[in-house]
This record gives sequence, structure tokens and C-alpha cells, in this order.
Amino acid sequence: MDLLNTITGVIIDHAWAPIRCHFGYLMSYKHNINKLERKFDELDALRKDVQREGDAARLERLEDVNNVVQTWLMNVDRMEADVKRIKEKALVISNKHFLHICLHYKLGKEAANHIETTDDLIRKGKFDRVSHKRSPPSTIDSLLFNEDYVIFNSRKSHEEKILEALKDDVVHLIGLCGMGGVGKTTLVKEVAKQAREHGLFGEVVMVTVSQNKDLKKIQNDIAECLGFHLKEENVEVRAIKLAERIIATENKVLVILDDLWKMLDLSKVRIPRPQVGITCKVVITTRNKDICERMSCQEIVELKTSLDGESWSLFRSRAGDAVESPTIRELAWNVARECAVVCLWHWWFLAQH
Repeated sequence: MDLLNTITGVIIDHAWAPIRCHFGYLMSYKHNINKLERKFDELDALRKDVQREGDAARLERLEDVNNVVQTWLMNVDRMEADVKRIKEKALVISNKHFLHICLHYKLGKEAANHIETTDDLIRKGKFDRVSHKRSPPSTIDSLLFNEDYVIFNSRKSHEEKILEALKDDVVHLIGLCGMGGVGKTTLVKEVAKQAREHGLFGEVVMVTVSQNKDLKKIQNDIAECLGFHLKEENVEVRAIKLAERIIATENKVLVILDDLWKMLDLSKVRIPRPQVGITCKVVITTRNKDICERMSCQEIVELKTSLDGESWSLFRSRAGDAVESPTIRELAWNVARECAVVCLWHWWFLAQH
């Protein structure tokens, strides 16, 4: 008999538990709705904090909001719509009418389920970090675009020499020199493209220096290529921020300083030298070989003007097929040779001065 009573008690308990739960939905539907409102107010306050942090990341630090945070915000928006709908239905229903018992039960159950979901969203919304550093802008692809690039045997050897230097862990600074118009910028763009394709570098920064050696502008251009802005005015503070950004990146960074007319002290820009966990290399292009030597380039590549068939091929690619006409071919060939001679003379003059 005792065993029977025990079994009966267990059965009643198991049967009564769900009945009591469903009965509670009906009797406590107002309580559940009020509790849901309080819970959502807590969730809404958390949402505002997350949105504020996300806005600061996008507008001030120029970072991207994490995907999990964006998904969480969308789930909170959906929860807000559900809570609003439940509250509106509760206002319409008259709790004095017997026929509304089913609706009371439904709203009470729905509110109870949403309380659990709201609690879950509150737990998940306490993010350690809502954003991540933005990837470099795709404009670098346009900077490295070489529509008119012509492959010559002599130029190919220069490409390979620079690429080998970029692969060498000992080499940090590479110089490419040659007179104006000889193709230094075009060549270094091609090398940078190949270095990215081969996975040597994840990020490429290309800055044109020219005659105006403005440190702030150089720092701004490098920062823009890396996807952030320098707001500080002090050059040294800006340099520290720039170095921190390069060191913090998980990608290997190649910095190209194009068209240097004067020696540039890289320590003032604060481009970090390679060390454990950091790979950052620099390629400079200049008209003066002396600049490469004074800046202690570990690898110097000279790009010279040729008087052979390569000069004619380049001249023909720019002038068009008309130069092959028998009536003007000889004249065109002489013009190409004169251009090459002038280029060589100009190169010698710069080397002497």
C-alpha cells in the first residue's frame, strides 16, 4: 500500500507540474507582461550602451562593428517589436470578459517565454569588444593598377631582384633608383602586386613623397592606406600612433615611399624595423642613387635607360602602330634613340650633381 501511495504521489506530481505551469500563464499574465517590460528596459539600456560604443568605433576609431554585435542588435530590435505587440494586445483585451480567458493564457505564456529570451540577450550583450580594426581600403588596388605595364627582360630581372630582397629576412630597406620617367613607379607597383599575390605581405602602403618632404603629409598618407586617421598635431606623437598601428596589425606590411628627392629619416616617421612577430619592410624610389646610400638601403637596384630594342618597343607601344609605316619608321627610330640618349645624359648629369 505504501508503494502504491508513493507511485500515486509521483504520478500526481508529474501530472500537476505542467498543469500548474499552464494555469500560472493564465492567472499571472499581467505579472508576466509587467516583468517582461522591466526586463526589456534593462535590455534597452544595454543596447544603447552597445550602440554608443559601436558609433564611437565607426566614427572616431574608424573600426568595423563585429558581426556578432550587429546580429545581437537586430535580435534586440525584433524583441522590441514583440514586446510592443504584447503590450498593445494586453491593452485591448478586457480582463472582465470570460471569453478573453484564452487570450489571457496566450499572452501570459508568450510573455513568460520572452522573459527567458530577454535574459539570454542580456547575458550575450555584455561584449568584451564590439569592434575590430578595419581592413585597408581597397583603393590600394587602384594605386597598384598598371594598365600599360610592359614586360622587358631587363625589367624582369629587376623585379626578381627586388622580390628576392623582400623575401630576405635580413633586408629591411630597399632602394630603386633611376632617372625620371625611366619606369621606377611602374616597376615598384608591379613588384608590390606580385608580393601581395605571393602572400609576402598582407598590407601595402604606397606614398608619393616628391620634392615636398612634409612629415605630417607622409604620416597622413600612410595612416589612410592603413585605414585610420591621425588627429594629433605633434609629429612625434603621430609617429608613435603610426608605429603602434603597424605593430598591432596581424599582416606583414610593405611601405613604398615613391619619388624621394631628398634623404628621409625613417625614424621620424617611426616605421618599425623587423623584429620578432613584426614584419615591416620599406622600398624607396628616387632619381639619385646617393639617397639610397645615405639612407643605408641594404639592397639598391638601378633602373637604367636602354638604347637597344627595348627602348624602341616602349616607344612603339606609346606612339602606336603608325611608327611601323615604311615612310616614317626610320624617323621614328631616330627619335626613339635621341630620347634614349637625352635620358642617359640627364641621368649622368643628376649623378654628377
